[in-house]
Amino acid sequence: MNVDKLKSSVRSEINVTPLVDVVLVLLIIFMVVTPLLEKELNVRVPELETEPTPPEDLPQDNVVVQLQNGRLYVNQQELPKEALLDRVTQMNAARKDKIVFFDAEDVALYGDAVWVLDTLKRAGTETIGMMLPEPPR
Repeated sequence: MNVDKLKSSVRSEINVTPLVDVVLVLLIIFMVVTPLLEKELNVRVPELETEPTPPEDLPQDNVVVQLQNGRLYVNQQELPKEALLDRVTQMNAARKDKIVFFDAEDVALYGDAVWVLDTLKRAGTETIGMMLPEPPR
């Protein structure tokens, strides 16, 4: 009876087999991932110009559409949203380069900005230039 008690008692030895399995799996993962991390990409970062140079030949018939305080302006003249398509279509028809610059304030609603961009495309605008604030120096 005493022999059966010794066999069923709790052993205080550590089973290292699961530990070895985990360590081997981690080793394999690191061996596979390490060559992927060593790849490098060449990136050319532009140097910051100290003084911006304006373009020499600015077209005089620029079209600037602004979205400020929920209001729409075309060349600094307020315009109802419903009239934007007709106005920009007329302006594009009279010009060879169908370029329109778009400026929206930071707090403008995303849906309104997308609607204006979509309307400019429907009006036949080939290129939409996004106007951004000048970065701080």
